[in-house]
Amino acid sequence: MRNEEKTIARLLTDIKNQVYPCFEVIIVDDHSDDGSRGAVENWLTENAGKTGFLRLVNNEGVGKKAALALAVQKAKGELIMTTDADCELLQSWISKTVEQFDDQTNLIVGAVRMKGKQFTDHLQQLEFASLIGSGAATLGWQRPTMANGANLAFRKSVFNAVGAYEGNSHIASGDDEFLMRKIHQRFPGSIFFNHNSDTVVDTAAHQNFKSFTNQRIRWASKWALHQSYFSKLLALLIFSFQLAFLLSPWLMYFGYLNINLGLSLILIKAAVEWFFFIPVLRLLRLPINLAAFITLQFIYPYYVVTIGLLANVVGYQWKGRGYNSSKSAH
Repeated sequence: MRNEEKTIARLLTDIKNQVYPCFEVIIVDDHSDDGSRGAVENWLTENAGKTGFLRLVNNEGVGKKAALALAVQKAKGELIMTTDADCELLQSWISKTVEQFDDQTNLIVGAVRMKGKQFTDHLQQLEFASLIGSGAATLGWQRPTMANGANLAFRKSVFNAVGAYEGNSHIASGDDEFLMRKIHQRFPGSIFFNHNSDTVVDTAAHQNFKSFTNQRIRWASKWALHQSYFSKLLALLIFSFQLAFLLSPWLMYFGYLNINLGLSLILIKAAVEWFFFIPVLRLLRLPINLAAFITLQFIYPYYVVTIGLLANVVGYQWKGRGYNSSKSAH
């Protein structure tokens, strides 16, 4: 939790309403400079007698990885589930996720759904759903590439066995993906995607362009630091593919690409993406917004190319902290 005074009480209520019989909650306050801690304390007072499962501790280090490592260290249980302080949970989140574990399972990657009713929210829903679907697809090939710490579950013993966040603790982002890759390297074949819609976690869509771009630059900035050649190749492939479609109208205009061929390729791309979205949106229990889908066909290539370039040269803001392109906070 860092600067989430407006959302933390809602999350705590969702946690209190979980149907799972026995669990503990550890909230780590990562040096919030708003009223987040007071919001937790007020919630505890209002729910006196019902919150013996909850502990509020201060982050002994700085940043999300330090907060998570502290929480895992203090946790009594073997199964660890993580989420963010600005999320919303279904009552079945814990119980249905725990059901996914067997003796061969070390990490479960859960789905996250963007909430919102505005047209820009629908654009974000589709864009975010494409990330969820891509991560699920590559994980199905046992080539893990993407995960989201807002909905992640793993074994404490495995977390400790791979050295937690050692080797990447200085990087602001990637607590989820770096951990996933370390577990994959040490315990291959033990990571699975959670296909149960009753475990999907909700988070609000961004309400301004600055916060959206800061988050996406933060996410994109870690790809260059991955040791996996498959992940680097995938990132390069996506960038090159979108760059090609960004340039295709100009190639057709100047006669370097046959117009009929160019339009056919654009339509094929749209059709493939449409059928890709169907099972992903079914999992997320979201309707497909045709207007948003068509709009993304035009703006997504510009977005991918721009964010991909900016992630390597500019800094970003996150939770009131600034980070430069070398990933150090200031």
